[in-house]
Amino acid sequence: MDKTDKIGQEIEDNGFDGFLLQGNNSSTDLYYLTSFEAPDSFTYLRAQGKDIILVSPLEKGRADEEAEVDEVVSTSRYKKGDNREDQDAKRDILKQFLEDYGVKKLEVLEDFPLGTAEKIRSKGIEIGTVENKVIEARKIKSKQEVEYLRESQKATERAMEKAKSMIEKSDVKVGKLYYEGEVLSSEKVKREIKIFLLDQGYQLPEETIVACGRNSAKPHDTGEGVLEAGEPIIVDIFPRSGEKYFGDMTRTFVKGGAPEELKKMKQAVLEAQEEAFKLLKQGPTVKASEVHGKVCEVLEEHGYRTLRSDPDTDSGFIHSTGHGVGLDLHEAPRIGDKNEDLEPGMVVTLEPGLYIPDIGGIRLEDMILITEDGYENFNEMSKEMRIT
Repeated sequence: MDKTDKIGQEIEDNGFDGFLLQGNNSSTDLYYLTSFEAPDSFTYLRAQGKDIILVSPLEKGRADEEAEVDEVVSTSRYKKGDNREDQDAKRDILKQFLEDYGVKKLEVLEDFPLGTAEKIRSKGIEIGTVENKVIEARKIKSKQEVEYLRESQKATERAMEKAKSMIEKSDVKVGKLYYEGEVLSSEKVKREIKIFLLDQGYQLPEETIVACGRNSAKPHDTGEGVLEAGEPIIVDIFPRSGEKYFGDMTRTFVKGGAPEELKKMKQAVLEAQEEAFKLLKQGPTVKASEVHGKVCEVLEEHGYRTLRSDPDTDSGFIHSTGHGVGLDLHEAPRIGDKNEDLEPGMVVTLEPGLYIPDIGGIRLEDMILITEDGYENFNEMSKEMRIT
């Protein structure tokens, strides 16, 4: 069954005859349903068993070529001219558009504009709000989506190898790293990662993380300044492909000898991830909360605090175990304490970590596909921490 056919079936099951979604190129839900983007807002309608989009005349020709829908309708069918800034005209057009496709009871998401809803209701069309069913549909990836994600992760891993190589080839002078005769900084590594990925046709919507020393103890600190020997360097890379699917991978490196406590932290994180993998092998369906609970259990057994053992802690394991990846970097499902199923066809990360303010952080992250007999790991790169 096609992804929009599933939504159509739910519409009928809920007693509606149409489902409507509006947005622009910032809406990954809209892109998922239509394979089309536009800078100005446009409308998707599922009705009469068809996928229809309503676009401005400026976008009609491009939508005819690019949108994977049954019909493309221009707003000029209802009102001539450029109506993008005229709210009253846009609402009148939408009302006529719905009437054309026989919609008398419309399903919209909870953030649908109230003014537009009132205008539609005034014309005798019922409106009901629902939870975001597109998010649910996006959890299970198609074969094409899996391939896009697999390729994105391969590129991410190549970029990680580039970062590792820079650290590996660096020299240590008075505790600081030097690469090709110059001080090696977080900014320089990030710049080289960005250049490499841009050359491969990838984008970096957010800044790559290259966080050293105490900065690595703050999970979302992107890092700054000179990289130092004997300190953890967390590298987290998450590029987006031309097909708009993300990669996401983290490794932690130490140039030279690592302190004993850091070695213990790394071993605990590695064991936690390995136990999570073992649990997934018991599939085909495993509860996300069980995977997260297993990771917490292992880290707690090693003597570290988690949000499960101490909800107020800001040291130890202070985030969820993983998340879905697709058109968004972070999407459903979330591998945390929520009791939801991890099902075949989902692509998720497994990224346990430990963060001790006076020592630094350790995080390991792989992207995997949940399968009928366990999982497929998209990553092949070693998790060895120490670089000589």
